[in-house]
Amino acid sequence: MLVLRPAAPILDALPRQIQDPPPPVKVDGEDKYLIERVNDIKYNKRKYKYMYLIKWRGFTKPLWESANSIGLI
Repeated sequence: MLVLRPAAPILDALPRQIQDPPPPVKVDGEDKYLIERVNDIKYNKRKYKYMYLIKWRGFTKPLWESANSIGLI
């Protein structure tokens, strides 16, 4: 049985202070990061695949990721 625990709370930071992202979670011996939310979805016509704007937990800026890179395929 796999039990995940919440990431450590973010400490109060000064404005514009860069915080290190949380460490990855170990799942079956592999490092995994947690998705906080999916902000947008678009279809890439050149690569013939969907791209997802992912907000990763502990990171400030969302990134465009393919379905392969986030484990959907």
